[in-house]
Amino acid sequence: MKQTFLPALALTALLGPLSGCGGSNSTSSSGSDQSFRLNTDASNALSIATSGSVTCTDFGQCHPAVAMMTNISSENAVEECTSFLVDSDIMATNSHCIPADLKAANSVCNNRIWVYFPQVGTQPALQVKCSQILTASDLGISTGQVNPDYAFFRLERAVPRTPLPLSRDGFKNGESYTLLKVDPTSQSNAIGAMNSESCTARKSSSLIPKSGSDYSANMEIADCTVIHGNSGSPIVDNRNQVHGIIQAYFDDSAISLQLALNGVPQFESPGMLNLGTSFACLDAPVASFKAISIPDACKTLDTDTTNATQGLEQALTTKIKSDLDNLLLTSTTLDSTFQWDFISYKAGNSSTQQFFVTVPKCITDLKKLQSLKRSDSLNLSAPMASAQIGVDRYLVLQSQVQAAMLPATIDATWSPNDLRKNDQTVFTMSIRSANALIPMSYSANLSECK
Repeated sequence: MKQTFLPALALTALLGPLSGCGGSNSTSSSGSDQSFRLNTDASNALSIATSGSVTCTDFGQCHPAVAMMTNISSENAVEECTSFLVDSDIMATNSHCIPADLKAANSVCNNRIWVYFPQVGTQPALQVKCSQILTASDLGISTGQVNPDYAFFRLERAVPRTPLPLSRDGFKNGESYTLLKVDPTSQSNAIGAMNSESCTARKSSSLIPKSGSDYSANMEIADCTVIHGNSGSPIVDNRNQVHGIIQAYFDDSAISLQLALNGVPQFESPGMLNLGTSFACLDAPVASFKAISIPDACKTLDTDTTNATQGLEQALTTKIKSDLDNLLLTSTTLDSTFQWDFISYKAGNSSTQQFFVTVPKCITDLKKLQSLKRSDSLNLSAPMASAQIGVDRYLVLQSQVQAAMLPATIDATWSPNDLRKNDQTVFTMSIRSANALIPMSYSANLSECK
């Protein structure tokens, strides 16, 4: 018997508008993937960019390898990001923190980018110039897709601080990580305060359909606050190993509005949803990192958004099927003459709600039906169920399956003669109810259950 447990939910109706709601790589978005831009003019840009400072209000919140970064953009504006030391003279940050005209490998950056390390304990504050851009990822802005956002650049000299080691372990769903960030504290001067905050990694967000693996290129980083200027902040584990880098935050109010406009139920209000790039499968220009083998899982990652979206739909379909099977197991109203199953039926125009009714799948008591006359009636009930499809606070697709017993008149017809001759019959069941959303008729060729 062919089953349909989930209608064409058209996840693109949910994903399309949301992927640009404050997400990465979209210049038409709310700008949550942009650097922090100071209120300066071109005449004093160099003076502002080269006179930055970063402080630690709580030394427990500071890591000596993390620095505030300033740059002079191609429009002569001063911008701030966060960056961190990954080798004695190599820094990591976001690609969108690198001026557009410097993104090419080997670009000279010594009068355009500076980093500021805070005083930590006995280690004095440091200002160091950028020397050369090593690599900056292609953000693929024209595609409207979420893409990895990272860059590495060389400093003009080695820094006497211990670099943060990079990890290829990816992100584990639901595990806590720490975001090491620099918060801008002035609109007119390059001043920042270093902080740290606990975050949670979340897989399979409908905002990032390609995030179903521990090794996915992008991951939703939730339950922590990200602001402009935090771009480029390292995401570390409890051993201070860097699993990834923060690149954007999503606008919660814009998400809620878009969900409402698309008719997608929110089982919980979204909150503090951010976007990170994973280092698991990257080829970074750091000798110690290159020595770590790239995980085999990186070779089989599904990077196609369409296939990833279909995977989310399939996972949801499987969950709904499991919930419906559990309802059948606990039902006490079904006639034991048959083995039953749920099938879906059309009711209304909602793309986020599916309705189901129980129908016989095969005959468990063949002799009983063979002994009946055509005029005999069966005491049939038709438990129904609905599956409401929506999203949780992490924008992961979820379903809520509920059972309902509706008062109904059920007419069933079959051929006892066919059963006696062939052990099978065409069985037709009609459901009529004033409370039902629509009348339903079901017909199938039934035989004994195997």
